[in-house]
Amino acid sequence: MRIPFGLKLGAIIFLFVVGSTGLSLFYYYQTSRELVLSQMRNRIRDLAHTGSWMFQPEDRRMMRELSSEIHKRQLPIDDSIREMEDGDYLESLSQADIDELQATPEFKRIVQVLRQIRNGSTRTQRTYRPLPQTLLDQNDAPGLKYAYLLITVPDSPEGTYYKFLADSDYEAVDMNNNNQIDEDETPNPVGNWYRSDEVVFEKAFEGRIAAGEEWYEDGWGRFLSSGAPILDEQGNVIAVLGLDLDVKGEANRLEDLWDLCLTIIAVTAILAILISVALSLVLTRPINRLREGAERVSQRDFDTHIKVKSKDEFGLLAGAFNSMVAQIRDYARNLEDMVAQRTRELQETLGKVQALKLQQDGDYFLTNLLANPLFKNWNKSREATTEFYIRQKKTFEFRERPGELGGDLCISGNLRFTGGKRYTMFINADAMGKSMQGAGGALVMGTVVNSIMHRSAANDRVLDISPDEWLHQTYNELHSVFKSFDGSMAISCFMGLIEDSTGLMHYFNAEHPHTVLLRNGRASFIEEESYLSKIGLELRKPDVIVRSFQLEPGDILIVGSDGRDDLRLPHLKDKMNEDETLFLRSVEESGGELDKLVERIMKQGTLTDDLSLIRVGFQEKTVHHSGQDDRELFDTIATQIRERDYTAALARLDKLSTERTGLLYHYYRGLCLSRLDRLGEALEELEVAARMNRDQAAVPALLGNLHYKRKDFSRAREYWQEALNLNPDNVKLQTALKKLEQLNLTGSSPN
Repeated sequence: MRIPFGLKLGAIIFLFVVGSTGLSLFYYYQTSRELVLSQMRNRIRDLAHTGSWMFQPEDRRMMRELSSEIHKRQLPIDDSIREMEDGDYLESLSQADIDELQATPEFKRIVQVLRQIRNGSTRTQRTYRPLPQTLLDQNDAPGLKYAYLLITVPDSPEGTYYKFLADSDYEAVDMNNNNQIDEDETPNPVGNWYRSDEVVFEKAFEGRIAAGEEWYEDGWGRFLSSGAPILDEQGNVIAVLGLDLDVKGEANRLEDLWDLCLTIIAVTAILAILISVALSLVLTRPINRLREGAERVSQRDFDTHIKVKSKDEFGLLAGAFNSMVAQIRDYARNLEDMVAQRTRELQETLGKVQALKLQQDGDYFLTNLLANPLFKNWNKSREATTEFYIRQKKTFEFRERPGELGGDLCISGNLRFTGGKRYTMFINADAMGKSMQGAGGALVMGTVVNSIMHRSAANDRVLDISPDEWLHQTYNELHSVFKSFDGSMAISCFMGLIEDSTGLMHYFNAEHPHTVLLRNGRASFIEEESYLSKIGLELRKPDVIVRSFQLEPGDILIVGSDGRDDLRLPHLKDKMNEDETLFLRSVEESGGELDKLVERIMKQGTLTDDLSLIRVGFQEKTVHHSGQDDRELFDTIATQIRERDYTAALARLDKLSTERTGLLYHYYRGLCLSRLDRLGEALEELEVAARMNRDQAAVPALLGNLHYKRKDFSRAREYWQEALNLNPDNVKLQTALKKLEQLNLTGSSPN
């Protein structure tokens, strides 16, 4: 549907005028309302503060005695009290006890003080006298509607329950002289239960004078509440003075102000409509002439000419339109010759493009032939098995031979280190760039990695360095190669070494997607962040490049490139996937089987990048499937630790077989031993846990605590700093380190 220009212009003017006026008036009203509320809050807070000082020490002693009598004579608590809602009242004493307590001089003295506080808000000054419950002057009603004292109930049900110690209006009195007792004139006897969720009273019982943020409204008007604590000589709160200020007049004036604002907005809207209509009539006439001329040109009437009647912007636009129509008229007369010439040029260009396309496909095919032998699964281990999947985004065909081209690669192999220990090496990488650029990076990466593996594993060689040192050297060598390309070629990757006998994995992650661990049917990330930048980028390297993680029998690792998350999801109108947990759910639902995982990814959406995956399984054939039992067992141990039953938790841990002693076992055992002051044994267990995984902040944090207890402050600082690096937002760790700095600890006792 076409919307006329005049209507659009009018709508813009209307929205601007009405919007700006409405926002201004709304701001003015809100400011005025907040100012009135602030003044009323200050007023009732001052009344409550002043009123609390009217109770003399003897009056406060009477309050304590009267409170004691109320609690002593209280009727049993039943379901009717527990079912009270906010604002409900309920008697807690028998009628005989009520009559007896209300007849005491102490009660009447307290009531007189409350009535003096309430009548202090009248306009008329009177001589001192005992005050009745009725109004002294119907035309000079106090601004304070209610004045009362509340006390807490030690054995009250769960919730905000109070009791009335005294109320200025505790009798059934016809206050408005209408010859009947209205609902707001019903008595409020001593000891009445009162359920209230008002924050004002909570603050008052905490020792602060408070006023309500907003008035409340009921059938008898609008009121603003305040509470002030009544303190004994020791500063303890023995009761709270509650006041309810009648704000009906102020509220009505604010409503009148709001009605005036709405009226101004309505008048402004009418004026905006009238102005918009008049302005659109003036502007749309020359626009309509231009529109009519354009419609004639669209019907191939190239003799169209618009008469220029003004020299403003519309006149300039009309002149430009006439010039354009003249050029179109000349162009149409010579169109056939131009079409023939353009066709010849297009055919020549198309021939060149086809020749270039054939040459490009040949380059793709050659690159594909060079890369295929490099990306191989050379792993022979039976303990740590590896499986690959690679699908490059770019597909081509050269001389009827299909192929793929991209920057993803997967390589695996086997190495031996000191002592003849066998390790399984695997790497998944993703080169920066599309098509040929990415393929070139993958080709360089594959060549370098295969070269390193050849010299490290040739002739069943046993390396005399540690796995960490080998990974560190490999990272530096790869980084040096790619750095020589001056930033035009970079690559993300995950490289790991798994000890076949123990499952301890050493690895580094250079800005590659997080690695997924499937353990007992649940998938999770083993890293919290990618701590290294892409290989080849000139960024500062962290102090720790290689990290470790302890695998358990039956564990499955899934390492994948960006393509696993780069999906266009049809159910989100082809928006890109932003949920990183989607891949975790896919791994769980596929059970870690690579073909099923790929099938699920394809069903979820459309791939927008290369996809490569490595599946690593550790001792899958020998694992005892007791994952559910382990979870339940460790849940029980965790519960015992939370309940501080460390002896029982330690006994349960000692019954575990050695095959089930992973990171959590050593951490829980170290925690229990530390709580039982067996610090030496606790340190041994936690050191084992730290060697298994350097990514868990809880382990170095606890190690720091133990070294602090042993007065080894230097080691405590090291472990606390390591934990803080893993969890920078931990306030306790920040405080502990600051404390060490303030004491100027250097490994010995503080001076």
